[in-house]
Amino acid sequence: MRTHPESPAYYSPLARLVAPVQPQTPTVLFAVAASDRQQYVGEQFTRLFAHTMDDVLRFMTTHAPRLVVVDVDVDSMDAGRICAAAHAMPNTRVLAATSDVTKAPGLIKAGIEAILLKPLMPSLLAARIGRTMRESFTVRGQRLPGPIRVWPGTRCPRCSADGAHSFDFFSHRRMWYACVGCDHVWLGRRQE
Repeated sequence: MRTHPESPAYYSPLARLVAPVQPQTPTVLFAVAASDRQQYVGEQFTRLFAHTMDDVLRFMTTHAPRLVVVDVDVDSMDAGRICAAAHAMPNTRVLAATSDVTKAPGLIKAGIEAILLKPLMPSLLAARIGRTMRESFTVRGQRLPGPIRVWPGTRCPRCSADGAHSFDFFSHRRMWYACVGCDHVWLGRRQE
């Protein structure tokens, strides 16, 4: 007599032939200086490190990372080339780490989808990596923007252009804004 498939005694002869599916951890490529590797930790994803532009582009094509974290303070890293390569891939985003907020407008113009200001705290880095990777990539075939948002009605204090870009939270009350028209960066009231 056969038992019902939902009963605990049910046994399928195919169970031995089908290997259990192991969840894959997403790959994160860190384009950073060799001396800064220890800053970029994380166990919830597979980490790859590249220290030259050639290695970054090669790893992007061979490993198709879910996220590329580029330290734009490293002179040999070209954020524009990395963004162009990532935008040609359907599921790869780019997060920039920098200690210089004045680089933000240029990074936004280059196509960076998230900016994290240094010094990097491990918990903040892990949270931003997780948030950037969780966000949906496309709707009806169009690539969606990352955590950098445009705020209509928020004007640049220097040139009065409308539509400032927010790129990092400074606190619960303030956030960083950038004007891509005049390359001005300022702290302003946080918006939700």
